[in-house]
Amino acid sequence: MPGSNCIKESGFWVLCTAGYLHACFVAWSNLTRVYKYLEYLYGHAQILYIPILIVFMKKSFFNRPCYRIMLYLGIIDFATLQVITYGGGYFTIRGTLYCNEKPLAHIMGSFAIGFWAASCAACCLLAINRCLTVSNPKVANILFSGWRTNALLCLPTLNFLYFFFYTPPAIFSANRYANFFNPFIDVPGFDFHEEEQRYNSTPHTVNNLLDAVILCVTYATFCFYVAKTSVEKTTSIINRTFVQAAVICGINGVAAVVCVIMQFVDTPVAINIFVLLSWQASHGSPVFIYLFMNVSIRNAVVDLFHVTRKHPSRHSESVSTTGHHKVSAKVISSTANKF
Repeated sequence: MPGSNCIKESGFWVLCTAGYLHACFVAWSNLTRVYKYLEYLYGHAQILYIPILIVFMKKSFFNRPCYRIMLYLGIIDFATLQVITYGGGYFTIRGTLYCNEKPLAHIMGSFAIGFWAASCAACCLLAINRCLTVSNPKVANILFSGWRTNALLCLPTLNFLYFFFYTPPAIFSANRYANFFNPFIDVPGFDFHEEEQRYNSTPHTVNNLLDAVILCVTYATFCFYVAKTSVEKTTSIINRTFVQAAVICGINGVAAVVCVIMQFVDTPVAINIFVLLSWQASHGSPVFIYLFMNVSIRNAVVDLFHVTRKHPSRHSESVSTTGHHKVSAKVISSTANKF
């Protein structure tokens, strides 16, 4: 990291220690109950991920490209939550500044930005897969059938490796309750605008903007196609599809764009917390989408615990559509979810 030497000027360590003590006081006095509850919620979401990931590894799910991508995303989400919830909570409670725990902050920041980049690429891959599955199944089969899905999943993995090794880490700031590329933000003796220019990450900006654009375009195209080709019988499915797609684009896209703005503009702490919670939600909320909005996954998880279901759902139900199209209700419902 350029300019990461903490001894920038005489007396810096005194200032850094004073800033550390101040951050400790601020962390303990300003950490809101909502933030604590959400940390608690996402922590438990990680437990719920375990049976879901086991379900995704079953042959009936794993053989389908979308669920294979979902398995990859689930692993990334699980790993990311370890860093941005427990890691962020640890730094917040201790009021840690970069120079107080430099190696740990650097490693955690590298993992944070790497996992984020991988999840963005995988989300875009899944969005394209689901859009093509409904709008053009032949093209979807050419791109994602068999080993091709595994080959395409190398792209988010390469994205992770690039951001982990070759871009500045996103260091968590206990003063701002968010991750920044500038490790000296709010540290006495360092000018905000001068340091921002030194630690600017152009790859991160490009990654986030592309993520927001691709997600919005693909899910908007998907929702438009489903709404155009379905009949009244599928109204509830269309509504659920639209809501889920809108939530996904909203959480991930807004977090991506605002995170870019936050790196260049001195934003209020409330905005920083919003961005962090949006980031956590983009990785923690899918587990609830799986269980509450995807019948196939929910039933498979229930079966995993050998719980008897009185009214098992029909997975082969299909509905007629306008024109010459027929769309499987199972495919539409499955394609509607992010993960």
